[in-house]
Amino acid sequence: MKRLIPVFFITAVFFVACSDVDTDHSGTGTLKVDLTDAPAEYEAVLVDVQGLRINVNDADTSEGDWMDLELDTVGQIDLLMFTDGNSVQLSEDEIPAGYLSQIRLILGDNNQIVVGGDTLDMDTPSAQQSGLKVNVHDSIADGETFSLMLDFDAEKSVVEKGNGLYSLKPVLTVIKE
Repeated sequence: MKRLIPVFFITAVFFVACSDVDTDHSGTGTLKVDLTDAPAEYEAVLVDVQGLRINVNDADTSEGDWMDLELDTVGQIDLLMFTDGNSVQLSEDEIPAGYLSQIRLILGDNNQIVVGGDTLDMDTPSAQQSGLKVNVHDSIADGETFSLMLDFDAEKSVVEKGNGLYSLKPVLTVIKE
């Protein structure tokens, strides 16, 4: 019996502590997504932005549904125009309140680099269908505006394959504002 009392006490404390956690994810919030870059040694790094998807669910532990965001900027973007604190807004969209687990940036096939005045195509095999998936792991409350910055590192993302050929293997980081 003496052993059951501590177990009962710990269980009761656990349930009281858990009941204080805000689990109400009803309503909507606003998600604002910007894109920025660090300087790179190229004349231009052009990426073809075609989509932005998020994964939001109503609990911190289960997989949610993927949702497409309305894009404010579509098509080719020169990443090097958005360095030194400059950014471009990709989307500002109303989304369901809840747990934002991941975001995916979907690129098209019109990705190019400008080197020595020449505009060269870059292969981007993985980003065209499923998108570049980045973890966010944060909650968005009803009525809240949640801003995040996608930092697309052009210097690390461009891979010279030799013979004047380049590929784009995007390196992205999420910065929560």
